[in-house]
Amino acid sequence: RCVNLAMPVDIQGQLVTVPKLLNFRPENVSRKVLERAGEEEIGGLATAILKERMKSQHMVIFCGWRAAAEGLGNAIEDVAEFLDVPVITSFDGKGVVGEGNGFSFGVAGIYGFVGGGKSQSVLENCDVVIAICLPDMSKALSDKKDMQVRKLIQIETDLMKGDTSRYIARHTFESNDLAVSLPKVLQAMKTEKEVMKLDFQGGLTKPQYGG
Repeated sequence: RCVNLAMPVDIQGQLVTVPKLLNFRPENVSRKVLERAGEEEIGGLATAILKERMKSQHMVIFCGWRAAAEGLGNAIEDVAEFLDVPVITSFDGKGVVGEGNGFSFGVAGIYGFVGGGKSQSVLENCDVVIAICLPDMSKALSDKKDMQVRKLIQIETDLMKGDTSRYIARHTFESNDLAVSLPKVLQAMKTEKEVMKLDFQGGLTKPQYGG
């Protein structure tokens, strides 16, 4: 056993319990999505998002670093504008959307702690999270007791099956080319909203978003 000799003896003698966060059985290991989403999957995601948006005035888009790697910034901004909801990112996802953009509400801070100001207000008040390429969803979905307190819509290119078994998703969408799929989802939402004559309640002008 390796021990840092600079540590006090009482600290060296303490037992550390590692929390079991994920199920690492072979069938639950992260896997890369190898197929593009079809029209049925795109329509299903559009309907799922609209359904939750119609019920919620507190929806948030939460992005991870792979959203930037996949070049999804513009598509995410367009979806946020259509839904009239804020975007926050993980610390390593900073810059996915332009920080001067009116839909950008900052980052969840270093080491997983929620940042101050607008991002904290957003997470404290939201009840639905659209997680885009977000491998660690604990700070997006859980309270201080590590219990899921927010609804999840998961959009991924690299699905973490362990996290999916840990959290309950209202809808999970997989595609190996989100830069193509997300604009199609947006168009499907616009069409369905117009045909169904839907009217969103609330939005970024509401105090609960820190606006």
